[in-house]
Amino acid sequence: MADTKVQTRRSQSKLKGEEIGVSVNDLSGRFLLVNRAYCRMTGYSERELESRTFQSITHPDDLDDNRRLARRMLAGEISSILYEKRYIRKESEIIWVRNSVSMMVDAYGNPIRSVAIAEPITAPDELVGSRACKMGGFRLISKTIRRPEEEERRRIGRELHDSTGQLLTGLVMTLTRLQSPGSQPSDRDRLLAHALDLARQCSREVRTLSYLLHPPLLDECGLAAALRTYAEGFRLRTGIELKLSVPRDFGRLNYDLEIAILRIVQEALGNIQRHSGSPAAVIDLERRPSQVVLVVQDWGCGLRSPSVGVGLAGMRERAKLLGGRFNIRSTREGTRITVILPCSGIHEKDTHPHRG
Repeated sequence: MADTKVQTRRSQSKLKGEEIGVSVNDLSGRFLLVNRAYCRMTGYSERELESRTFQSITHPDDLDDNRRLARRMLAGEISSILYEKRYIRKESEIIWVRNSVSMMVDAYGNPIRSVAIAEPITAPDELVGSRACKMGGFRLISKTIRRPEEEERRRIGRELHDSTGQLLTGLVMTLTRLQSPGSQPSDRDRLLAHALDLARQCSREVRTLSYLLHPPLLDECGLAAALRTYAEGFRLRTGIELKLSVPRDFGRLNYDLEIAILRIVQEALGNIQRHSGSPAAVIDLERRPSQVVLVVQDWGCGLRSPSVGVGLAGMRERAKLLGGRFNIRSTREGTRITVILPCSGIHEKDTHPHRG
């Protein structure tokens, strides 16, 4: 046990401080391209790695978990992952690395290869030595679920096509008619006025989409202020009476929680607007010592199948990704969505990427 522990520490010490290793692998895991740092990290030359796969240098106890995540990436469930595992170097030394892996796709969204960025790290004390060799040491740090991202893209794509795209088409047609040499001055004035109106509508649509992508108030003032502004805009755009209940002393959350809650609210309200026919809705946000509770209620026609409703998968995945719970209850009298997320208590300045 002592010898293995010393060996692992020696490997970590020797490699610590090296530049980051990069590898490109095909869908079977075979190395296509590696940089020099990756070769130094693994002890293999570039030519030697060309005949190997990432599986061949992965510690056997970490291999099943590694393969399981690789299959999920190939299936499109996960677009990128961050994890810690053990490599077995050419000299049979064991080293710990932190891997960030992303999937590259073609123009049709099909996976074609993966790119990994590997950094040597110091093994946790409880996993060093013989215990590390006998127990699975693979540790998943974070994963990016593609489904919420695709739901957002789909919604924005619909908005661009159905609204902004139609306005731009009308603008192009109007400007084309303005170019006609046979048009009368009165027609030109009318067409110009119409073109200006279309351009103003496009400008409003683009501003709205920009806000939907990332409300600036979220960075500056926090979730409560962003939700109030969004709720008012939703009421004006749709005519749906929306009541928002957020405590005045709600405070700030870490960035991941704030953006997740905002996206869930946006998706839930989008469903209400498009599908429920409800004249009103309520958003209730409550902060408890260790939890944040979000409730979105409407009084529409309900969902045919609450387990597979529009956008529900993305909302459920967001909650799951943050260790939370997602519940939906839908009847002919309306739909109620409840999301409970753990609140770590970390101050937002420690975790918000856009604040100093």
